[in-house]
Amino acid sequence: MVNRNVAISLGIICIVLIVLMTYFTLTGISAQNSYNRLQNQNKQLQTWLDRNETLLNQTSLAAFNSLNSTYNTYVSTHSHTNSDYNSLSTQNTNLQTQVNNLTDILNLKDSTVWINKQTASNTAGEVASWSPSTSVSYAGYILVQVNSLTGNNNTAVEVIYTSSGINSDVRQPVGVSGTVAFPILPTTNLVVDIGTTNGSAATETVTIVYYY
Repeated sequence: MVNRNVAISLGIICIVLIVLMTYFTLTGISAQNSYNRLQNQNKQLQTWLDRNETLLNQTSLAAFNSLNSTYNTYVSTHSHTNSDYNSLSTQNTNLQTQVNNLTDILNLKDSTVWINKQTASNTAGEVASWSPSTSVSYAGYILVQVNSLTGNNNTAVEVIYTSSGINSDVRQPVGVSGTVAFPILPTTNLVVDIGTTNGSAATETVTIVYYY
């Protein structure tokens, strides 16, 4: 009876051992298969990476060579010396100066003193006349300052010129002394007359400034 029980126990143990061995054998085979699949995937990924790295290097090199070729072409067709750049800089400075000058002219910020405290005399019934040595190139105005040295309170200033077929003749009194303004257009025949309204002789100091 005891031997029979022992035999049964040993049989059960053997069956359990066989089942366990079978399980672990199958599990080992499955793990090996998974490992092999992972190895194959890793090799495929590595091959993909190597191929893309090569392609990237080739593309970068091609792009660099293209840019370098473009740069060399630009340099060969746009070569300038320091003298060229200095010349362009000078031209730019000159143009900017011209723009500034024209802007000042547009805003009547430029001026030229035609005569400064010059003595003028007129005999009885006559006037003292004066004209600029150059033509009036821009529209603007002139200021005429008169100081009568003889104390004549009948002194007057008259400005006469022709511009584009328009005749202008304007007279303004200044008394013993004073300053009067006359708007003017571009002209080549401007005349400034200074005398007295009653025809008497007089002597004055005159200053004329042209603003344009």
